[in-house]
Amino acid sequence: MVAFAACSSGLPHREAVDLWAALSEAIEARRLTFSGAVLVARDGVSVVESAAGLADRATGRPNTVETRFNLGSVAKMFTGVAVAQLVQDGRLAFNDTIGKHLAGFAKEVADSVTLHHLLTHTSGLGDFMRGGYPEWAKEATTATELLPLVTGEALLFAPGARESYSNSGYLVLGAIVEAASGQPYFDYVRGHVFEPAGMASTDWMAPAKAGAGTAVGYPTVAAGGAATGPVPGGPGPASESGRPRLNLPPPPGPAQGQGGGAPEPAGNRALAPGPNPSGGAYSTVGDLLRFARSLLAHRLLNPAMTEVVLAAKVPMASGRGGVAYGFTDGTIGGLRVVGHGGGAPGIAASLDIYPDRGDVVAVLANTDGVLDAVRDEARGAVGRAATGR
Repeated sequence: MVAFAACSSGLPHREAVDLWAALSEAIEARRLTFSGAVLVARDGVSVVESAAGLADRATGRPNTVETRFNLGSVAKMFTGVAVAQLVQDGRLAFNDTIGKHLAGFAKEVADSVTLHHLLTHTSGLGDFMRGGYPEWAKEATTATELLPLVTGEALLFAPGARESYSNSGYLVLGAIVEAASGQPYFDYVRGHVFEPAGMASTDWMAPAKAGAGTAVGYPTVAAGGAATGPVPGGPGPASESGRPRLNLPPPPGPAQGQGGGAPEPAGNRALAPGPNPSGGAYSTVGDLLRFARSLLAHRLLNPAMTEVVLAAKVPMASGRGGVAYGFTDGTIGGLRVVGHGGGAPGIAASLDIYPDRGDVVAVLANTDGVLDAVRDEARGAVGRAATGR
């Protein structure tokens, strides 16, 4: 039986209960093996929170809604906000070139790539993570220390010619934040994004030092190490929040879920990249809601700059909406949705913000492969609530 808390969603109480019960049942019907946490908010008020699976299989520690998960590229939103704050303060401009603030890049990069290009993935720079993440880089305390990973990159295309996802571009943005603010990137974001938003459980840290309150990531691997589908994620649903709990099913045992008992994959603490301006912060679903509330309440940026950051600038290469400044901007079920996703082996994360309604869907997982289905069920519930269907 799913227990529902009272909510301030604007719906009659019975209708709200029925809506979120339907969401729970839809997810259960999928028989998903999900290990993570889910939050759905109506008009900024959390109405459903749930956690399932194990944060650490070695100790049997369960995921809860207070568990911190690696955000992957969801953290690009924090970089986008940080850059926009410095533009708002007059210390940066979106048309500034890299060369105005940083040295060490080839002339064609320094003189032609702007902050706008970096923010919208149209710079022509590539992905510094594709060659592997050096161990020394996981201990970096500034973005500038990481610049040698990207300063030698040649442009893949002329800046502005097209959109191509670039982690390298966001690393450069972090170093520019440092040059303009005089602070290490991580300290700047802590003081200007996390603190004003009340995100007390969010921080940047090396995976090996993530701490007891964080989830270990488990890549979906089969015997022999090849990538496969979802892996067993621990016991059934768990919640310590007093909020509604999605009735997520218990996962199958190894023999059912892995076709004959493939060994459990090791956690990804050693595999995960270190914290950097393109991703890797750790957070909770509750703190992501606090970020969304603060953004929409203009506690991080003024109203005009908030819309500049959230509005699509170029079409995504996938055709699924547009790229904004650290955010994506699109339409789902007739409703405008901004936000970002993230993923890596053992990491899956998504934050949807409905700016015209104040609704939020946050899903964080420590296995990859099933987040999209859970998120899509939650999106459907928000859409049904908005349209009354």
